[in-house]
Amino acid sequence: MRLRPRLVLLLVVSTLIPLGLTGWMTAHLSRQNNIAQARQLQQRQAEALATLTESWREDSLRALELGLATWDVEQLSAAERAGLQRVLYRQLDAVNIVATVDRAGQPVVPPTTLGEGETVGELSRHQPVGGARLERLLSRIPAPGPGAVSVGQVYDPGDGQAAVLPVALASPKGELIVVVELSLEELEEGFAAQALPHGGALLMASTGDRILGPGEDTLPQTTAWLGAGLSGELEYDTAQGREILATFQGISGAPWTVVVSQERDQITAAGDAIALKVAYVYLLALVLVGATAAVSANQIARPMLALRRAAERIGQGKLGERVQWQGRDEIAELAETFNDMSERLQAQASTIQAKNQEIEGFNRELQDRVRARTRELEQSQARLVQSSRMAAVAQLGAGLAHELNNPIAGILGLSQLAQQQPAASEGLLQSIEGEALRCRDILQSLQRFSGAGGVSSREPLDLSQLLHQVLVLVRSSMEEAQVQVDLEPLPALPTLGDAALLGQAVTQLLRSLRANLAPGGRIRISGRSALGEVGLEMKLDGPARPSKDDWLASGMGFWVAQQVLHEHGGRLEEGAVASRVWTLWLPAAEDPERAGQ
Repeated sequence: MRLRPRLVLLLVVSTLIPLGLTGWMTAHLSRQNNIAQARQLQQRQAEALATLTESWREDSLRALELGLATWDVEQLSAAERAGLQRVLYRQLDAVNIVATVDRAGQPVVPPTTLGEGETVGELSRHQPVGGARLERLLSRIPAPGPGAVSVGQVYDPGDGQAAVLPVALASPKGELIVVVELSLEELEEGFAAQALPHGGALLMASTGDRILGPGEDTLPQTTAWLGAGLSGELEYDTAQGREILATFQGISGAPWTVVVSQERDQITAAGDAIALKVAYVYLLALVLVGATAAVSANQIARPMLALRRAAERIGQGKLGERVQWQGRDEIAELAETFNDMSERLQAQASTIQAKNQEIEGFNRELQDRVRARTRELEQSQARLVQSSRMAAVAQLGAGLAHELNNPIAGILGLSQLAQQQPAASEGLLQSIEGEALRCRDILQSLQRFSGAGGVSSREPLDLSQLLHQVLVLVRSSMEEAQVQVDLEPLPALPTLGDAALLGQAVTQLLRSLRANLAPGGRIRISGRSALGEVGLEMKLDGPARPSKDDWLASGMGFWVAQQVLHEHGGRLEEGAVASRVWTLWLPAAEDPERAGQ
């Protein structure tokens, strides 16, 4: 991303993120505060409605008990019982039915009630009752003990009127029961009057059924929070998907619970309004900050662009390029510093050029010295190789002297004996001839192995026979070093090459291996043939020489042998350090292309 959009993005993000977080926190805290206040209001309302319900219930039951306490129903006549029913009926506006029944539930006097169209005057607060409603009440009579009061379950009378509560008051002996139906209409009006805005107030039974009050039809299915005086908070969703926050308060002495509820959206409406206003402010701030950031970024990016173009021209070789910028701020200081740098580069250009010419002259001189030194090293290398080969020839000469000593001594002895015994001169002359032929063979071997130069021609030869010939010449040096050569039966190892050079290579290799062994050591030699190659494996057996040998005695010999083998398309393969095994490999004669490389 380029500088200008990056600066705009940085300014916008650094400004709007704190603003957005502040607005979000304000709206969030406002919603939480609205919920907390609503919870407090719900709690107070639930407590007030629970107190209202408890007072109404206790006052109604107490009034009925007091109205019946001074009378022995069982001792009253039928007319007196009817009068007592009318007294109880008029005592409370919530009374709809008063009936005196026996233990079988049969009325002993006609029930006191109000028929249809009789809700006038002082009785206007009572509900009219039909026959079906009276039968429903008699079927729900709770069973109190003698002299006790029993309250039944609230139920819907089924004629569109408010829910009713059945109450049974037993006589002292329990033979007769006065049954009263109390209407909860007054209590329902109180719930409706005290319901919170956009909410509801319910009176719930312990079974989970709604007794009265407007509100949501959907409540949590569990009823563990109902009754027993429990209180707390609820959150649930209606069938229409609206989220409801509610507070419940149980009523002491009754299996009822007051539930006060409100929609969450209505509670958090103020916080939502704040969030909407914050969003408007945020959008306005986005526009203002974006414009301000664009202007600020342009003021920074323009001089940076001018500096970049000037730097590109300097990079193209136009030293002394200047940037014109007015002002006293940091950007103007940067432009002035850039101009100073450009002038210094221009002033130092000639110095740099002279230094470059001087360095180029030095490099040419250094290259000449390197080439001269390389020629010297090549000449030294050639001399070292020639010296090593001469050392090999000298070693062969030492072996030759040792080998020739025996036949020459024999020739001398036989000649002297022939002079003393002329009669046996024919047999002695034959022996002298044999010893002379032996000297010739030895001299031919030396002449064959002492030839110098590259591989001019290759001839078929047997590597096994070549090894036997070399061992004849180096036997004396091995005996002097007290190193024994153990030669396993060798198979035919046909190859192509220069016998003189290969003989020198084998001699140098044996010489180097001998230099690595202490007196008493052994060199075990065996033949190898695999994958179009023939080879000689040489393994050292015995302690190493305690003193460090010089390089010409060992390392140079390995190197010369490697070079000769390489010229013949072969190689010298060294095994693991602990194995102390070297294998000389050459192309087999059956592969003439590789043998002729």
